[in-house]
Amino acid sequence: MIEIIKIYLIYIKCISFYIFNLKKNSNEYIAASHFFNNSFRLKENSKKQKLILLKSLFKANIMAFNKKYKHLNSSNSILSNEEFIYEQTKYNYNLRIDYLKYYNLNSNYFFYAAQSTERYVNRGFILYNYIIGSLFYPFIFAISFLNKKSQNLALIYYNVLEIYQAIKILKIKGINKVNYFCIYENDSNINYLIFNKNHIYVSKIPSEVPLAFFNKNILTDKLIICFPYQLEELEEFKKTMKVKETELWGPERYHENKSNYSKEDIEKHHILKNICYYSSANWYRKIKGNIDLGKFEKENEDLIIKTLITWVKQNPSYSLTIYLHPLERNHKIFKMVQDHYINYHYSDLIIWNKDEASNQSFHLNNIGIGLYSTILFERIFMGFKTLIVPLGFENEFPLSNSNIVNICANSAKQLFSKMDSNINLSANEYYKLNLINNYKNELVN
Repeated sequence: MIEIIKIYLIYIKCISFYIFNLKKNSNEYIAASHFFNNSFRLKENSKKQKLILLKSLFKANIMAFNKKYKHLNSSNSILSNEEFIYEQTKYNYNLRIDYLKYYNLNSNYFFYAAQSTERYVNRGFILYNYIIGSLFYPFIFAISFLNKKSQNLALIYYNVLEIYQAIKILKIKGINKVNYFCIYENDSNINYLIFNKNHIYVSKIPSEVPLAFFNKNILTDKLIICFPYQLEELEEFKKTMKVKETELWGPERYHENKSNYSKEDIEKHHILKNICYYSSANWYRKIKGNIDLGKFEKENEDLIIKTLITWVKQNPSYSLTIYLHPLERNHKIFKMVQDHYINYHYSDLIIWNKDEASNQSFHLNNIGIGLYSTILFERIFMGFKTLIVPLGFENEFPLSNSNIVNICANSAKQLFSKMDSNINLSANEYYKLNLINNYKNELVN
């Protein structure tokens, strides 16, 4: 039971360092800096809820109380070589397991989904946690007046239960290594400190998007590099990305996609008369009330699509395909999706709504364009021509001294220009002239 108090004390220490600007180079300050980033677990209206801290104290424990109890059997991880996967939900269960099996060459994992419908502690403990949380509540409530993103403090009660259960599982099963996927979540660096206190090795796996988008602050024993540009970011942000070692793997879905394309697919895709845009579904996220990052994501995505429509109208031999985001492929909102794209008033717009993943058709498009989607970096890694338009994220990406600048556009005018200069290039010419061969998988000639 004392373990739960230790976890709360680590939270209090980290938050205090951050709120009162103490030891800015310390791990605690860096962990709390990340904690006060925008959290995808909260809705936009959480910023206006005055009683969110009190509600969350009650709701977090009630939710845990109602979850199905799952008994744990101990095992000897030294003999079984078992490792631990830390993730938010079970949605990506197969993807995470297969990814680790491909690169890590281990087949024995315990998958922990922090937000799953299962719990690994009894109801008596949940009551105890509610009492302990209530004791710390006055301090947390007082701190909420000192930070603009005080709504994040409401997540502490969920976070503490989730990390406590993870520690309990690791100890019962004798596992001493964690493969940590959801590093963008605001508790990921505080969790690292907690794992570290318990002598547990942490390997964080960030996905292939630039680290600076959501992970300028990283604490870990090992960082898996999912796209080579991330190595440049580690050097640039080494004061807030404290990583003891790195290992270069590849994009999260590369292992399931690498055999789908031939050398001919890569070499000849420049002759195709179709370009594509990979949607981030920001219009729908706004309707759902997802947290607003303050980057005008919906408006910027609209601008990109309108610019591409103008480009194909001026280059009528080309067509434009929109690849729907998984959020948009929900059959329940199909009519809403149709209406959204009809509003662009371009009848020749092609909407790709097939059941297969968008990364199965890289070879069907001359150039793939997007805001900041993971699929863009997978395309580049696989050897296919790509343009990134990170409107709203110019302060995070790209680094001014990086060659990836050559395939990025920060305005509609620049996107137009880069479409013109890259559309007729072969894949080899595209990588060579833009000086980005180092971002391509070495197996792609």
